Amino acid sequence: MSKSRKRKPKTKKEAPPPPLPPPTKWWTPLRGIVAGGAATIAFAAAVLTFLPRVSIEPAMAPDVATGSWGTFEIANTGYIPLTGTRTSMGLCFIGGRINEPPNYACHGPLKSRFHFMPWDHPWLGIDEKFTISLGNLIQIPPGGYANISLILSYRPWFLPWRVEKEVRFVTMLARDGREYWSARPASE
Repeated sequence: MSKSRKRKPKTKKEAPPPPLPPPTKWWTPLRGIVAGGAATIAFAAAVLTFLPRVSIEPAMAPDVATGSWGTFEIANTGYIPLTGTRTSMGLCFIGGRINEPPNYACHGPLKSRFHFMPWDHPWLGIDEKFTISLGNLIQIPPGGYANISLILSYRPWFLPWRVEKEVRFVTMLARDGREYWSARPASE
């Protein structure tokens, strides 16, 4: 017998999936502005932190015979010229004997400062240095103990705010009996 060709049962057609919503933009103009501002602030902070390098070092040791307390050399060793440099001296203790320091210590940066106008320089270029003498501002008795800070306040040429660097110095006695300045952290 011949087989009849029956109609095949209709298969149910699946409904097409609903259309996807339009993609949202993650990177909007507002987020771009915020990211740009954050990058600018981070770059300025990095420049302030890493590029201005200032050193304050004793250039000449104290001389007890002449009553001179030596000189200090301040140098810009960074890549950015500095404007409006102001050098000040913070005083912790002066007096007594060098081998008998006081039984108290100054902690943290010194807030009371002496400013001597001839120590100011309007411009400190790349690799420039200048020398200051403590004898211009104070007289320390021969063989006396001193604990001071030298503070350099400056402004990198392209920024409107000031930056400070403070270095603490203490007189010490060498084995041969001569006095010298020893640098200490400002927090000590």
